[in-house]
Amino acid sequence: MIVEELLQEHAEARATGRVLSGQIAAYSEKRMGLAKERHDLMTRPLERLTETDPKIITLDRDIAACIEAAARLQPRAEQYFATVASIDVLVRKLEDYFNQVKLVEVPMAKSVAPPKLSKNETLMDAIEARRRRVRELAANNEAYRAAPQPSSVVLQAEIDRINAAAELGAPNAIDAIESGASLEWPTLDIDEAVWGGHGRIKVKTPDVMSILSYLFREQMIAAATKAIADAADDAAALSDADRARLIGEVDRDALAVQREEVALIKEAKAVGVPVSYRPDTDPRALLGLADELPAPSDPDLHRRKKR
Repeated sequence: MIVEELLQEHAEARATGRVLSGQIAAYSEKRMGLAKERHDLMTRPLERLTETDPKIITLDRDIAACIEAAARLQPRAEQYFATVASIDVLVRKLEDYFNQVKLVEVPMAKSVAPPKLSKNETLMDAIEARRRRVRELAANNEAYRAAPQPSSVVLQAEIDRINAAAELGAPNAIDAIESGASLEWPTLDIDEAVWGGHGRIKVKTPDVMSILSYLFREQMIAAATKAIADAADDAAALSDADRARLIGEVDRDALAVQREEVALIKEAKAVGVPVSYRPDTDPRALLGLADELPAPSDPDLHRRKKR
């Protein structure tokens, strides 16, 4: 139902926009014709008119009227074409969502009644309030995703890395003892491209991290501790568990707010208030789909199987 309404609104907006564009073009053409007539009257060899001549004054008034009329229509035309572009984006988003989710049976959510308006609040006020809240929640989402790791977690991971490398860094003296060969220090195999693009070659290079960790374990841990402490921002840090919990809460809140926004827009459209759905409206909110379906940006979206 929503998709059919969107396509109908798209067709009407495009048709109206084209009519307005035609009217703007007609005013522009008329203005240019009047301007040419004015120029001819002001520059003709004989009986050249002046700025105060009644004919010139009339032409100036008509030219100004054309400019004013076109300027009055231009914002309306732009609004209709913006609606067309917005619906194009939204419909493509809906199509992409269903192509990605690939559900045989689509679970639906309970219908959401439009929230009651507060005293002196209009439908547009209520819609804009939900849109502000969606923007706030999106900013919170970005902040949680960008929050740094706790320094203790980073330090423990680095200590574990140094300890693991140290276990691999001891020299091997067996061949040296048995046959007088050089002591074997740990190495890494590196696959290198041959200069000029003539194939690849494997080379061995000392495993510097393992050797240094074996010889200077405590010094490396101390250096890592200082570097991490200097760069730490634990006041803003989030553990992986807290990050996932907060992002989940924000996502659920954003979906609930968008469901209210969609309900308010439907009510506004029903009483003739000109308002459109946002191009980035969550398809679950717009179509009344269940919360448990993945969001469009969910990384698991492309891996979801058919039910």
